[in-house]
Amino acid sequence: MVNFDAVRLNVLSRGGFSLRTPYLDGFKCSAFCVGCGDSKLFPELRAAWHDYFMRFGPENFSTLQRCVKDETGAASLKTALTVLRLSRYDSDIFFKFRQVFLQVCACQSLMTLA
Repeated sequence: MVNFDAVRLNVLSRGGFSLRTPYLDGFKCSAFCVGCGDSKLFPELRAAWHDYFMRFGPENFSTLQRCVKDETGAASLKTALTVLRLSRYDSDIFFKFRQVFLQVCACQSLMTLA
């Protein structure tokens, strides 16, 4: 467990800044830039942070992935590929949906043999 507020105070005391997700539960993500001055000097970084974490961040994706896995039981190939793309091809997601991919690969290899 990490005390992000303590790390933030340490970074601020060293002339840096931090960016954090606003959520109180679930995944908490932070970026700490030491010795960089004010965050206003990095508008692209702030915009990218806001774009990525505030719209569809790790907590949103984790919730979606759990719901898809729990609700569908045996997901279709289309569903598994969609979740894999949304995860930006995370290997953990590939592993969670491995049965779907293995079944499709097995069926395809049998069809090519016939």
